[in-house]
Amino acid sequence: MQQVNIYRFFSGTKTKAFTLLELLIVIFIVSLVYILGFEAYSYNSKPKKAVDTPLALKDDIRMRFGLRDGTLICTDACRHCQFRSLDGSYTDTNISLKSKPVVYVPNRNFSYEEAVFGRIDDKRICLQIEFYRSGGTSPLIIEYQNNFYALPSLLQPSKTFSSFSEAEHYMNEAEKLMHQEGNYY
Repeated sequence: MQQVNIYRFFSGTKTKAFTLLELLIVIFIVSLVYILGFEAYSYNSKPKKAVDTPLALKDDIRMRFGLRDGTLICTDACRHCQFRSLDGSYTDTNISLKSKPVVYVPNRNFSYEEAVFGRIDDKRICLQIEFYRSGGTSPLIIEYQNNFYALPSLLQPSKTFSSFSEAEHYMNEAEKLMHQEGNYY
């Protein structure tokens, strides 16, 4: 029977093998690359959330981006919406509208007129909502799928109306309330 010298086995001679620490580092790096790659793939492959009504649009953006200044900009007949922060960076919202809305904004006479937002990257902007840190937004009336959605800037909830005149009246009352309660700042 041959005797094994255990001291020679652990005596520090060079062997051609990986240490446990090296194997753990390699496993960590591979799993980190897998996790980051999978997250990026799953985020980009998510189908866009089609918005049924614009009533929840402001709340969806607030939930995702919190109370901070920025602008929601929708292009491509409102199938592609992005949030532009004050620093100029754009973040895809994965929100889209099923059809192109008609947007009305207030003018100097406190009546609402159809908005023309311009272009960005040679694409026509169909919806633009300003978000403010105070929780307010730009006031809008959105005509979408035969309904009129009044989205007041602050204090009042968003509501659905069957006619433009009802929505405009509600928005004007909401603005009056805001001016009467203007000392809340």
